Amino acid sequence: MTYLVNIFKDKNTVILAFKAAISLFLVQITYLISGQYTIISHATILSSLGGAIIVVLRFITKQQVHKYEYLGILLAMIGCVISVFDEIQKVNEKDLNIPLGDISGLLCSIFMVIQMNCTHELIQKVPTSLATLFSIVVGLLLIIAFGLLFDNFTFDMNMNTGIFGFCNSEYFLYTFFILGFFTGAVAQFTEYQSLKYFSPLIVINFLLFEPIISQFQSCWLGIDQAPGEMTYIGGLFTLLGIFFVSYGGQLLEDILENQNNQKISKGHSENYKIQLTN
Repeated sequence: MTYLVNIFKDKNTVILAFKAAISLFLVQITYLISGQYTIISHATILSSLGGAIIVVLRFITKQQVHKYEYLGILLAMIGCVISVFDEIQKVNEKDLNIPLGDISGLLCSIFMVIQMNCTHELIQKVPTSLATLFSIVVGLLLIIAFGLLFDNFTFDMNMNTGIFGFCNSEYFLYTFFILGFFTGAVAQFTEYQSLKYFSPLIVINFLLFEPIISQFQSCWLGIDQAPGEMTYIGGLFTLLGIFFVSYGGQLLEDILENQNNQKISKGHSENYKIQLTN
């Protein structure tokens, strides 16, 4: 208990926790909007451009960028352009609004970069389970508030619109265990745990397989029609681009680590020479 009190006494840690939670909420909202108005593969591809955004930020701030990262960005951008020209059909045509859905997907990538960076820093200071719990609780409260204010959420147990609809006895086990526990808490915890040991760039690119899997699921569940050739071609370019960004980032990290080790070794050698001279 004393440990938790000490954590929340640190103002910077609390601010960082709220930044991580709020940015997670923005990731979730923009992803949901993207998935509603464009097909799932577009939503997941466009929301997976965080790695490219990190590289662009490094370039703007004059940090080192690997040549493979530049190549990856180029391929990813080409893929996105190709994908958005596809003839897309959703099962429910009234939900089809490609510009809104695709823009929301891009915004999701931006918010994901912020969320990953904040969480990566936070997770070095607090336990993963605590960071996960805080983000989920704050994010849930924000989503409920958003739904009540701007969507058709209702403050009841209606299965379609009620914020307590998950308590319905018919679907409780499914919503609690499958959606709430496995795809919610477990997925969030494992992502945060990964951020404890890997950089945000690497973790973001763990999501590479999501577009393919999610599109198959959306077709199977009757949400989308099967995408056209342009989406497959564009998706291939984008996935290759994200792979090169990840690969280049890993190579760059290794190079920087070796340079740092060489500096440390050189410093030790110089200190040793000084000691011998004295």
